[in-house]
Amino acid sequence: MYINFIINGILLLFTYPLLFILEKTFGFTSNVTLVELSNINNKLMREMSEVAPGTFQHSLQLANLTAAAANRIDANSQLVRTGAMYHDIGKMLNPAFFTENQTGINPHNEISEEQSAQIIISHVTEGMKLAEKYHLPKAIRDFITTHHGRSQVKYFYIQWKNKHPEQEPDDKVFTYPG
Repeated sequence: MYINFIINGILLLFTYPLLFILEKTFGFTSNVTLVELSNINNKLMREMSEVAPGTFQHSLQLANLTAAAANRIDANSQLVRTGAMYHDIGKMLNPAFFTENQTGINPHNEISEEQSAQIIISHVTEGMKLAEKYHLPKAIRDFITTHHGRSQVKYFYIQWKNKHPEQEPDDKVFTYPG
């Protein structure tokens, strides 16, 4: 019995390094990695809670909602939960430009609609840069790039059209990269 216990202990020591190698070799993201990433005490999540607390709360609420929805349809709720936690990490670079982080002053009032749209849209590209810097798996990076699809930043698009009724806007300026 002791020999079996020792053998199992030794084999267990090799499990985590082997899992790491398999994930990196085949681009696989295990539930173990997803659980580690969803820990709100990891460096990136802690930074988001300090720099952009409104975005952090939004991401946690979305993570809970999407995990519940994924459970109802038998999808991978851990993947969806973790992806939702990271989908808006790009907002950490300009937190005051997003309503959930504003405290009465709206910096969009001082700039053009095109500039505002570009700042809002940039949270996707900036999020990808952070994801690469922190070596987030592709499965999580996909949540960052696709969470707005190719939709428009409607508020600033409509605001621009109202100010320039005789002109047609450049749709690319107001459209997420998807």
